[in-house]
Amino acid sequence: KELEKQKDLAVAEAGWENALRINPLDIRTLEGFALFLHRRKGELARAESFYRRGLQVCVPGLLEEVTQRENQANQPKGHPSTPAPTGPPKSGPGVVSKGLLPPSPEKASKYSIRSVLSLLMTYANFASRAKGDVEAALLVYRRSLQISPDDPMVLASFAHFLAGEGSGLPIASPSTTPEKDPNGPGADTEAEALFTKALKARPGDPLIALWYAKHLKNCGKLARAELMYRVAVQRAQ
Repeated sequence: KELEKQKDLAVAEAGWENALRINPLDIRTLEGFALFLHRRKGELARAESFYRRGLQVCVPGLLEEVTQRENQANQPKGHPSTPAPTGPPKSGPGVVSKGLLPPSPEKASKYSIRSVLSLLMTYANFASRAKGDVEAALLVYRRSLQISPDDPMVLASFAHFLAGEGSGLPIASPSTTPEKDPNGPGADTEAEALFTKALKARPGDPLIALWYAKHLKNCGKLARAELMYRVAVQRAQ
């Protein structure tokens, strides 16, 4: 059985590689292959390389931010930090200029907003859970919110992330600015605001309601948590 499993994995991997030979810049294929390498083969380094190739295709500015943050984190204390690149990112077919989606249909990328968001959200989850790099995940979630500020799953996923990881982040909320603002809301407050907005966009969604209920319970807001749990159970039936 183990031999059969290895053969199946090899066949599947060859299929993904062939798809990338046909279209090496297709972000859906890059995301799918990265997921395969991570979840089926446990090859985190290779998975990340394909996630990053996808970011370079559609949101190169974000990849620059993530790479710069990593370089700063890896520098010895007291070492001068490397300045951020000042030139514009390379552009071309399927590349979204400066990390943002084009404003008009005439200049639109060949990739849908949904495809771009799927890549970003999957990579953010990978960075946080597989690598433990919550700061990189935070940057990716913020960019997702900039691209689609009213998407209920972007809102809810970012809120769920902040609820679980926000207290340990050296870069604080709010989500609109990456700089730490000592007078701004904390991660719990930001998460609650995002959950509220997500439920307004998609009322009664059982998964969002469940995540929100857990967050409210952890914040000691038990009555509201109970209400959200009821919503989650009723809607899931």
